[in-house]
Amino acid sequence: MLIGYNTNISHKGRQYHVQTEDSGLKSHSIVTLLYHQGAILRSVKTSYAHIIGSPDFEKQLKNLMKLQHREAIKELLTGKGEAKLPGDKQEPIPQPGEKSAVMPEKSESKNKAPKSLDEILLEHISKKVKNG
Repeated sequence: MLIGYNTNISHKGRQYHVQTEDSGLKSHSIVTLLYHQGAILRSVKTSYAHIIGSPDFEKQLKNLMKLQHREAIKELLTGKGEAKLPGDKQEPIPQPGEKSAVMPEKSESKNKAPKSLDEILLEHISKKVKNG
């Protein structure tokens, strides 16, 4: 069992905690939890059975954990699959072919490569510094 990752994130005026851990060889899975005020908002569980027995098992497991942890942070900061908190206004889910009122499509973004997690975090930190 490897030591996991813990990250506190301030996003849209709320404090979140992202935790990723190895559940051990009995369950051979990585679990990432997204918390807000002690409540679990989202859980992601990934099996690593396919790498058990590999010569560099620990290195591969550590990389999988790091990737899953970073992806959870990236999804939180970009709003992709953002968890709704009690009291949040529920937006209607757009049907195929419809544009979302929350995230209108931008034609210019279709040609741009998606931002890396480092770029997203740097942008987030820069905004926090500017806004005090």
